[in-house]
Formats: sequence, C-alpha cells, structure tokens
Amino acid sequence: MNLFWVGNIYGFWQSRRVVLFSLLAVFTLSLGALALRAPVREDISAMLPDGTAELRDTFRALGNAPFLRMVLVELRVQDAANLDALHASVEAVAQAMQPPLFDDVVTGVSDTDAVRLFEWLFERWPQLFTEDDAAAIAAHLEEDAIRRQLEENLRALAHPEGIAMKDLIQKDPLALREVLLKKLQGLSVLPRARLEHEHFVSEDGLHALIVAETSVAITDTAGCAALVAELEMLLKTHLLPGVSARVVAGHRYTAANTAIIKRDLLRVFTASTAGLVLAFLLFLRRRSALVILLLPFFAVLFALAFASVVFDSISGITIGFGAVLMGLTIDFGLHAYFALQDKTAPPQKAIESVTPPLAMCAATSIAVFSMLFFSCLPGQRQLAAYAVAGLGAAFFFALLVLPHMITPGGHEMKEWPILRRRRSKLPVFWGLLLLSCVPLALKVGFDGSLRNVGYIPPEALADEMAIRDTWGEVRDRAMAISEGGDMEQALQRNDRLAAVVRAAFPDTVMVSAATILPSEMTQRENLARWRAFWGANDRMARTAGMLAAQGELLGYAPDAFEPFFSWVRLAREPFAPKSLRDARLMHWLEPLIGEQNGAAAVVTFLEDTPEMASFFEEAATIPEGVRYVSDIHFNRLINDAISRDFAFFLLLAAVSVLALLAVLFRDWRRVALGLLPAASGALMMLATLTLLGMKFNLFNMLATVLVIGLTADYGIFMLYRIEGRLHGGAERAVLASGFTTAAGFGALALARHPALFSIGFTVLLGILPAIFAALVIMPLCAPVMAVGPGREGAP
Repeated sequence: MNLFWVGNIYGFWQSRRVVLFSLLAVFTLSLGALALRAPVREDISAMLPDGTAELRDTFRALGNAPFLRMVLVELRVQDAANLDALHASVEAVAQAMQPPLFDDVVTGVSDTDAVRLFEWLFERWPQLFTEDDAAAIAAHLEEDAIRRQLEENLRALAHPEGIAMKDLIQKDPLALREVLLKKLQGLSVLPRARLEHEHFVSEDGLHALIVAETSVAITDTAGCAALVAELEMLLKTHLLPGVSARVVAGHRYTAANTAIIKRDLLRVFTASTAGLVLAFLLFLRRRSALVILLLPFFAVLFALAFASVVFDSISGITIGFGAVLMGLTIDFGLHAYFALQDKTAPPQKAIESVTPPLAMCAATSIAVFSMLFFSCLPGQRQLAAYAVAGLGAAFFFALLVLPHMITPGGHEMKEWPILRRRRSKLPVFWGLLLLSCVPLALKVGFDGSLRNVGYIPPEALADEMAIRDTWGEVRDRAMAISEGGDMEQALQRNDRLAAVVRAAFPDTVMVSAATILPSEMTQRENLARWRAFWGANDRMARTAGMLAAQGELLGYAPDAFEPFFSWVRLAREPFAPKSLRDARLMHWLEPLIGEQNGAAAVVTFLEDTPEMASFFEEAATIPEGVRYVSDIHFNRLINDAISRDFAFFLLLAAVSVLALLAVLFRDWRRVALGLLPAASGALMMLATLTLLGMKFNLFNMLATVLVIGLTADYGIFMLYRIEGRLHGGAERAVLASGFTTAAGFGALALARHPALFSIGFTVLLGILPAIFAALVIMPLCAPVMAVGPGREGAP
C-alpha cells in the first residue's frame, strides 16, 4: 500500500508547526467550550436496561414503588425502664423530619382512626363476606361457643372500661368481629407491629418504628447523600439518652456507593499514575515522550464535546468510564513514538510505515465499540458514541499532530529476540491450553442483580437484617399491578388475582385491597353469599333461639339481641371507593390504589421469592391486565438481557475483527495468526471467570468489548512487525501499551466497589495472556504457518 501522501502531509506541516499548533489551540479551546456546556446526569438510570417494553415498564414501576421511597427509622431501648424516653424520642425525631427531604412521616395509628375504620368495615361486612368468613362464623354459632361468648360479655361489662363496649356487644354479641379483625391483617405492611401510645412498637415493646416517605429518587446520588446526612444529624440531635437508632433506606446504599467510588477513584488514580510513571521509566525515559499524554486528554475533550452536541444529557457514569477508555488511546501515541524513535528510518518513512497498522487498530477498536450501539443499556449506547468519537480523534491526533511534537531518531531498535527462534514446543502447549479453555468459557454465568454490582456497607446490611428480624419483611416486596380502563375493571382483576395467588400460596403474606375494597361485582357475590348463609337450614331462627335460651339463663334482657339481628337483616348495596374517601379513610389504601401509565391501577404486595416470580412468569391463570414487578423478576429480565447482549456483542465483535483482518491480510494463515492474541485473551478471561465462580454483570461486559478491541490491535502490529513491514520498536510499543493498560486496569482491581473491581480484574484476565500470545506465541507460530518476510502475501 503506497502511503506517500501521509509522508507528504508530515513534510508539509513540519515547516509550519507554529501554524499547526495555533490551529490546534483554537480547536482545543472550542472543544473545551462545548465540553463545559455538556449537561451531566448524576443518577444511575443510564446503566439500567431499556431494551424491551417489559424492562422499561418494570424499571419504571420499581422506581415508583412505595417501598423504594420509604425510609424506616427504628428506635430502641434495652429495657422497659426507658420506654418513656423511647416514645418521647419517636415524637421528637418525627417532628424534625420535615420537607423537602421527608414528605409524610408516620409513627403509628391513632386509636380514633383505627376505631373509625373498624366501625366503617363492620357496617359493610356483608359486602366483604367470603367463603372463608362463612366457615369461620359458623364456628361461632355453635351452642357451646354462644354460651362461652355471652359469659365473656358479662365479664367484660362488669369492668368500668366495659361500659364503652356496650353498644358494640349489643350489635355483635357473638364476637364475629374477631373474624373481621383477621381480615384487616391483610392491610398491614408491618407484620409484627402492634400499637402502643399510638406508636408502632415491636412484640416486646422495646422497639418503635418511624415510617417516612421521601420524594428523593433512589438514583439521585446528590439527593441521597443529603438525605442521609440530614437523618444522621436529626438522630444525633433528638435522641434521648438510652435510645439508639437503626435506619433502613435504599438511599443509604446509594450514598455509600457514591462515597466509596470517590475514595476508590483516588486510590485508583494514585495506583494508575504510579504505573504510568513506571512505564515511562521502563520504556520511554525521554522528556519529549511526555507529549504522548496529550493524546488521551485531547481524545476525552473531543469525545465530551461531541457527546454534548449529540445527546440532551450525558450520564456521569458514561463520562467516568469513557475517560478510562480514552486513556487507552495512549497506545496510538506509543506506536507513533516508537516508530519515530528508530534512527534507521527517516521520520516521513516511519510515519508511512506505522499508518496502515495504526489505521487498522483504530478501525477494529471503533468497530468493536460500535457494537455497544446495540446494547439495551442507554449508558452503553452513549459510551459507544463517546468511544467512537474519541478513538477517531485520537487516531488523527497521533498521525497528524503528535509526530511534530516528538523529537525523531536517537535509538537503534534491536530485533525482538523471540523473532529469531524457529522451533519451540510452546505453541503446542498454548494451543492445548486454549482448547481446554473452550468448555469453561461456554459455562460463564451472568448475574443481573443490581445489588451484587453495588457496594453494600456492612453497617447498613446489619441494620436491615436486624429490622427484618424484629418487624418482619417490610421493604423487599413484589408488586402485582392490576390495571383497567376504569377502577371497577382494575378491582375485578385484583379480586381474581388475590384468589389465584391465595389458591397457589395459601400461607403467603399478601397485602391486598381485595380485603376491604372488592369490586362491585365481587360485592354483589358476597351479599348473595351473606343472605344464603343466614337463610341456609333456617340458621337465623336457630341462632335466635340459642341466643334467647342462653341469654335467659345468664340474665340478659329479652330484647338484648335485637340490634344484632337488625344488623344482619339490613338491606345493603355495593359501596364504591368514593365512600372510603368520603369517610376520610382512603389513606389506609393510598399505597394500593391509584393510576399507572394513565390507567386505573390496584397494587397487591407479595413476598418476593423465586417461586412467586416463577408462578407469575409461567401460570396461565394470571388475569389479563396484571403486571408482576419484583427485584427477582427484574434481575431475571436483566440476566436475559445481558446474556443476549453478551452473546450478540461477542459474535459481532468477532465477525467485525475477522472481516477487517480478512480485508487487510487476505490470507487465512495471516488472519488466524493476527487473531491469536484476541482469541487467547477472550478465551482465558472467560475460562478464568468460570473457574473463580465469577459472573458477568452489567459493568464487566464492557471488559469483554475492551479486551477484544485492544488485543486485536496487538495482533495487527505484531503481524506487521513479523512480516518486516514495520521498523524496530513495534514489539516494544505492544509491550509498553500492554503494560500501561495492565497498570490502569490493574489499579481498578484495587477498588472496593464491586463494579469497578470486576471491570479491572476482568480486563487484567484478558490483557495478560493476550500480551504473551502477541509477543511470544505469534513469533513462534509464524514460521510454522509460513508467515514472515518474503513469504506469500508479505512484502
């Protein structure tokens, strides 16, 4: 390939470097102005999938889940002597939790509110009357049960506080209300809570719970940090002596992740800087080589400016990862530098010789990173545009600008010793090793759990486990959302859902509006059941006879039970949700009833278990219009998405690199030899991950793309060097670039944050064997494959 024009461009600007640098300065300032205008988003939503409607809807529903907006504060004392301090602290802390960080703070339920709800429901029990209720009430209507209850009523009325129960006992002498009270447990999101001094307290009375809602999104890193800091200050200020606190909120994990990433970045920056300094001392050793560091700076600036023009907003995560990726463009500068340092070749010839492999390296890297345009993660699609723009800018900078900043000549590049060897058994062992990696590579797993790629602070996890032990499962619930064209249709679907779930999981904990707000259709069925129950076998008359007989023996007035039978016989009609609102009781159902996606929606909270997720994914009995949303289900969707993405990326990246090498080398032996580093890096990386029990996640998938792109470059340059198309220094450039990459990503392996660690560690697993394959195995395989200077297809 005759590239004299590249040398001509070098010669043209060589005598006009002042003009070139002036134009570069103006262009760089323009890029800086555009980059400063880039709107940066600080949440993590860009790294969550949006590839399918189900994924988008599930993530949106999870983001709106009331439990994610919930902040739980548990106050506790060691013994009953400090109970007054406990309840006083509850009031003080709750009063201090004010907007804009805390919107609605609940410490318990007032006795008046609870009585109003019960009275309202008791009047409408026939509309709520289920088959289970019928079986439970039948047990209360046995003669022995009637006698025992009437005796208990007399004992209760004998106490002064029993006077307040007179009207209730007249209306319900058989304590049928106990059956109704059990139905109310279906509305409790605090399974083990009871009320004391109108506060939520634990079964032992030593713990109290404050439940607060916040408008701060769990993905808002700045907002989460402010909320956690405010809460810590409030607890420090308002807790009385002897009272301690635990806090459970997803915002606490977000704030901890933000803090640990900042500390990790300092650690990583320090380690990677030390690695770059060591690389400079080992491979460069000349002050003029420091200009190579301008290349990644320019690439980052150009990529950021480009992204600010193309996108409405840019994820901060994209910028952070993009900056790391652009740091790899230093490889372009290293190849240009070592080519120019060979004093046996004039600068123009050196530039001409390094241009073809440099162009192919840029093309393969751009092709590989372009695969991210097909990702289901918006952040990865942004990263694709960011990387492609930065890589293109770095290529032209390395080819057209950097050579004028480097002092050429000065070194006589000696031949790489391994190039002179002709026979070795090492390639055979290497080939067997790669073959053994294939079955392991095919077994690599995928982990879609967002929690597993985030940092989990031990103290937050301990608080969460302690609150779960005390109060039961409060936060980690699944949601089944019944949607309809109107509220009646949504309620009908919710009723059918409750019946289906209860039939499949009789012992499950379910919080459902079906308990106290069934649809009009279901209420009519319940009313018919109520009338049939009392009319069956003359039950009304038999019950009246037993009450009269037992009441006479115990001294009850003859008309004492008339209010009860009047209540039973009262004609009723189905009630609408509006009646709850009119009675100022709708707040009991606010977490369960509302609108989603412009449709009426009723939410049922369920236990988030693998069995429940599988049931909703597979059962044909789930009513139409019901969506299931849970962490487990969402993780399965992400698992499927990233496994599809991974296979797709791997296939497209391999095909792209193979096609480019085929176009460049036009000989299967040279193509196979050029692919050796990339194949070695990818196979050994995947096999090692399998052996270590590690899985691919949303973040280290990028490592695979990166490894293929980088290691393909090593193969291209080494093949050019083996065939004598490059002057000395190519192998040293490959070694130096591999060292800088290993140093940069090796530093990430020092991070405490799981996502950063997984990226760094995964890249290291791929880069190290690829470097060995490029510098040692390729030269040893070349003679066997008839590849080298003067061979067919080589110059």
